[in-house]
This record gives sequence, C-alpha cells and structure tokens, in this order.
Amino acid sequence: MKKIHIAFVRLMQFVVLATCSNLAVADNAGKMEISFLDAWLEAQRNSNFLEAEHLNIERAQLQHDATRGLYFPRVDLNAAYVQLDGPVTADALDFNPLSGFAENPIGESLIDLLGGPAAFRTDISDERFGRVGLSAIWPVYTGGRITAIREASQAQTDIAQELFDTQRRVLFEQVVRVYFGVALAQKNLDIRQDEVKGLTQHLNNATKMEEQGQIAKVERLSVAAAHDRAIVARGRAERELGIARITLGELLMQKAMIKPLDALFISETIPTEEEFATRILNNSPVLRELQARDKEAQALVKVQRGRFHPELFVFADYEVYKDDSIAFDLIPDWQIGVGLNITIVDRIGRSKSIGAAHKTREAVTELSQGTERALNLAARIAHRKAEQAVTEYLGLRSSIELAKENLRLREIAFKQGMSTSVELVDAQLFLSVVNAEQSVAAYQFVVSLGRLLALSGEMESFTEYQRPGYQGAFGSGGVEPK
Repeated sequence: MKKIHIAFVRLMQFVVLATCSNLAVADNAGKMEISFLDAWLEAQRNSNFLEAEHLNIERAQLQHDATRGLYFPRVDLNAAYVQLDGPVTADALDFNPLSGFAENPIGESLIDLLGGPAAFRTDISDERFGRVGLSAIWPVYTGGRITAIREASQAQTDIAQELFDTQRRVLFEQVVRVYFGVALAQKNLDIRQDEVKGLTQHLNNATKMEEQGQIAKVERLSVAAAHDRAIVARGRAERELGIARITLGELLMQKAMIKPLDALFISETIPTEEEFATRILNNSPVLRELQARDKEAQALVKVQRGRFHPELFVFADYEVYKDDSIAFDLIPDWQIGVGLNITIVDRIGRSKSIGAAHKTREAVTELSQGTERALNLAARIAHRKAEQAVTEYLGLRSSIELAKENLRLREIAFKQGMSTSVELVDAQLFLSVVNAEQSVAAYQFVVSLGRLLALSGEMESFTEYQRPGYQGAFGSGGVEPK
C-alpha cells in the first residue's frame, strides 16, 4: 500500500506541476517568478537526493519480490568433462567367486586356457568422459526461515519508504528557508534602498543649508558619512540577494534568476504546542523507520531459530546426456526422493546470532525512546520560536509608527535649525532597524512553521497559513496589519 501511495503522490505532483505551470513565468531577461507551491513541487521533481531515495524504494521492493522464489524449487543444469590418468577397469578375478581362483594350479591353468588374466578385465569407462544432468531441490520445511527472510525483506522496503519520506521533509524545510530567504534578502535590499534615498535627500538639504550658512560644515559631513555607509550597506544587501537567488536557483535546478512571488508572512492561527507535539509523534517517518528496523530484527531472530530445526526437501535428478560406457549404463536416467538435513554443529554460533538479533531490538527500543524525546523537544522549540516571532512582529508595529513620526519631526526640526544632523541620521537609521527587525521576525516565523509542518508531515497545509497572514509590510498584494 505504501508503494502505491508513493507512486500516487509523485503522479499528483506531476499533474499539479503541469496544471500550475503558468504560475512560474520567465521573461526575456532570464528571470523567473515563481510561487512557493510551485517552487516546492519543482524542488521535489528535480531533487537528486529525493530521486535516490525513490530508487532505493524500488531496489528494496525488487529484492523483496525476489524472495518469492525461495518457495519454489531450485533447478540446476550441471555439465562436466573429466580427464582421468587412465581408463577405469574392472577385474573379474577380484570378485567372488573367482577371488583367489588364480592362487591354485588348477585355477591358474584354467585362466591360461581361457586367454590369461587379460580376458577377465573389462573397461568400465574411458579416461575421458562427460555428462550433462538436471537437478532440482524443493524445500518443504525450513523451520520458518523462508517466511522470516521475507518478513525481513519487507521491513527493508518499509525502511526505504520511510527514508524517502524523511528526505522529502528535509527538502521541504530547505525550500522554506531558501525561498523565503530570498524574500528576506529582497526586503533587506528595499530597506537599504529607502535608507539611501532618505539620506540622499537629507544630504542634499544639508548641502544647501551649509551653502546658506544655516548649519556648520561638520553637520553636512555627518550626513555625508551616514550616506556613504548606507551605500556600502546597500551594496552588501545586493550581493546577499544575489547569493540567495543563486542558492534558490540551484535548489530548483533552474538557470534563470528566481524571483519569489510569495512574501513573508505571519499567522496567529496555528495549533497549540501540545497539538503539534502529538501530531509529530504520531506521524514521524523516523519512528516508523525504527519500528520497521524492529520488525527486521524480529525476523532475524526467527531466521536464527529456524536453523535449529531440520530441513525437509524433495529432490530430483535427470541425466540429459552421458557417455556410452558400462559405468554410465549402470546409473539410472532419473531419480527422485525426499531428504532430511539436520545441522548438528554449525561453524557460526546459532545461539550467539539469536543473542545479537535481540541486542539489535534492544538498541532500536533505546533509539525510539531517545528519538521521541528529541522530536518532542524539536516541536516545542519550533513552536515557541514561532510564537516569539509573532510577538516580536506585532510588537514592532508601534515602533515603526514611532520611527516614521520621529523621522518626520526630525526632518522639520533640522530644516528649522532646531535639530542636529546626528539626530536626523539616527532617526533615519532607527526606521531602517525596526523595519529590518520586523522582517527577520517574519522570516523566523516562516522557518519555524515550516519545521513544524515538516516534522508533522503536513507540508501541503503550508499555503493555508499564508492566507490570513500579515503580509502588507513585505510586498504588494498583502494585507496591511491592523
């Protein structure tokens, strides 16, 4: 069923990509605008790591299918060509009742009369001979080893499927970080550009006021220094945006420059910490993988125990071809029978092997308990980081309003000679700082939400949290926070 589920998911991904391909638009300049949903689907379609895990599923399934042959007979075609140091000869004088006949005078005389000792010798086989035969062995009872081997093989298939799911969730987290990392870098560049624009206007005003003798030269130099630092910061933001876009393009395996269509957001309507912790523990591929490994260990215990049981089998042989000689004439063309094999002493300690399999189960149990605690901790940390990000984002709205009003008043005061250039620059930089802090808070929320959804396996619900989000401060088309 899991194999069918994986195939269905991949089919639906292809259908959605084909249906929604119009959302990703590339212009003549080699730029591509893409939504997060399309980016996520594109990453799954192009991920080498995800494809490798899918191939591992197919490999494990093929290996499991191959174990069906253990229930059927094994048929071998045997061919041999043999060179002896001489022909195989039988001497009738070596067998009763002629044994010892040549040891008395009468017998010796009769032997000579009949042609001598050579007359009693017969070539059974030449020094060169060949044969071709078919042999078949069909296990009837193996102590449950065949069933246990198939159970272990099925567990390997389950493990491969859970590793695929784990890799898919890791990829989702990576897409969230990188995709919205580009959005954060773009927002940072916008902030730096606004900062340069504002300081350029301040510098122009300061220069005119210096020429009119309204302010001292040091006041204008202070604004000029801040303006130059803002230009440097803007250049750094441009390079960071370029790096983020390259990273996203590489993740999606696209040569075009990627531009996210979706903006940063926050949402106050997320499930509680306890709800997420429960969902994660109930739907963790890592825990399911450990459960499959436990089943594999149980099967290995059965395999080792089965080695203490006798093995009952049916066998058959058929001579397809044999040399024309007395020796091969004595061998029947076919034979069939029932065999029993009981291992008395094994070179590999069966009891030790059973003990090793039990130790594997104990290790899996310990890993499961440790993994549950680690997942519970990860859920709580990610949820609290998301809550903190929402608190910071909403708390900074008043700071942004204050920064805007403070900058407006400082500009008026500076023109009237009632404020210094340092106070004006500080007001401009303070607005940039609080805008940047709010952007970082939104990014932290998105990353934490992505981690929670990846851990719980609810990646497809990510877009539902975008709709009621506060996106107005991060791009066009959003809802201005109230």
